[in-house]
Amino acid sequence: MDLPLLTRTLIDYPWVLCPLPAAVLALWMLWPKRRRDLAALLFGGIAGIGAGAVALIAMYLPIFRLAQTL
Repeated sequence: MDLPLLTRTLIDYPWVLCPLPAAVLALWMLWPKRRRDLAALLFGGIAGIGAGAVALIAMYLPIFRLAQTL
């Protein structure tokens, strides 16, 4: 059985989620000073939860696909 595309992508390119902390820092530096901390916090939190969800789905997709074939 072949691995799903999302799983293969995260196996082949494990560094794809690594730029998220740099993106949070860049957003913090570029955002206007008044709401800088809040914007970086929200973006980092949402991006972190999203990246964790994508990684979790990518790990469990092969198991779900295998269960469908049984």
